[in-house]
Amino acid sequence: MSARIGRLVAVLLLWACEPSARDVEQLLNDAKQRGSGTRLSLASTVPGATRIFIFGPYTTLTQARKCLGFSAPDVLRGLESRDDVNVLVFQFGNGPLQSVAVSRAAGDFVPDAVGRAYTLSEAEFVVRRSGAWSVLAPIRDVAPCI
Repeated sequence: MSARIGRLVAVLLLWACEPSARDVEQLLNDAKQRGSGTRLSLASTVPGATRIFIFGPYTTLTQARKCLGFSAPDVLRGLESRDDVNVLVFQFGNGPLQSVAVSRAAGDFVPDAVGRAYTLSEAEFVVRRSGAWSVLAPIRDVAPCI
């Protein structure tokens, strides 16, 4: 009986920690509004996540699977023909994945930030200006996974 309750609690915790596009977009937009030099950590967006993957526009499912294995979330399907969103995928331990598509208008990532797997301590970014557009650049160099 206690093992079943433990599994139920784990499922409820994952459900309660499910990322919200609105919450993530608000975090990105707030950093963008504060201007260049503003630092942002994605570590607090989903409590319990151990890794955060960022996939940009035109990422194919094959490329994403190089990072995630064969359990790529459905939200990544069709990303190869979109340029309006980035997809953030949160991994919990070595298991479950949760994902959210966020509008690039809320906060966009520099090309060197996408296609990478960040630990929580590495998932820190700084706002930079790129012409009339604000972008988020990683503070630490993280090797690409795609």
